[in-house]
Amino acid sequence: MAQNTEKNGHGLSIAASFGLLSGDGEEIVYRDNITKNKLSQLLWKFEPLYYIEAMINYSWKLPSAKLFFFTDTSFKYGVPNNLGLMEDRDWFNANVLTHYSIHDITTETAILVDANSGVSFLLSEKFSIKPFIFYSFMNLKWSARGGEYWYPPANGGHGYINQDIIAVNYKQIWNIFGIGVSIHYTLNKLFDIGSFLKISPLVWCNTLDNHFLRDLVITDTMFGGFFVEYGFNFSIKITNKLITTVYAGGRYINGTRGYSVYDEEGIQPVLYNNIAGSGYNALNIGITATFKLF
Repeated sequence: MAQNTEKNGHGLSIAASFGLLSGDGEEIVYRDNITKNKLSQLLWKFEPLYYIEAMINYSWKLPSAKLFFFTDTSFKYGVPNNLGLMEDRDWFNANVLTHYSIHDITTETAILVDANSGVSFLLSEKFSIKPFIFYSFMNLKWSARGGEYWYPPANGGHGYINQDIIAVNYKQIWNIFGIGVSIHYTLNKLFDIGSFLKISPLVWCNTLDNHFLRDLVITDTMFGGFFVEYGFNFSIKITNKLITTVYAGGRYINGTRGYSVYDEEGIQPVLYNNIAGSGYNALNIGITATFKLF
């Protein structure tokens, strides 16, 4: 989030970023609708995913007041690639791992949109604090191809899947509403530092899991859990209009849970309550160029 240093009035800036995400998307099937015991887990590890980002920030400083209102929006586009892998684990015998497989993945879609609105309090000429509300949207899709598996002898034992075969694809749609706070400190005329924290229990996730080798489609709808995001940045003022920022942070979602619909070829779809889970965990680093229009 850009810091407005205008003495009064309105401010508008645009920015472009280049960065990378490294982490995983998690797909869970719980053993029952009460406990946290897992029946199945798929980890989609994207390592790394490069992205480009566009941002816009508007602020309005009240005359003769040490505060201003701000709102900003960003749009990240992850560049599709074939980097990373998917691990599939099953615990069909109580808490004993019975099935394991590993597959190469393709990140087909990665779109992240964030919007923040709040108030900045200028506590001094160098220090400000910003409480705000936020909305985050993520659209992520991966496919798994080929691979190697280790199953019980009765289920195929150890073997390989041809690399030309797509075994599974998985799509997550996230909607998150929450609150956050950021701080900003001006070191001198050239350098600034800042950090932020976002938290929320208001998480909504829809997923689609297509197991091509089994002719099985699973759709999940999940709510709740816990979202947290944090970040740190260091800015260099190149000119009065141009600022360069390097940043690092992370985003973590866990505990989201809901119902599943299993739709298998030739069988009536079946609804299972509260057995579906989903998660997301990623580190984020990048560099931004911000241009102040006014």
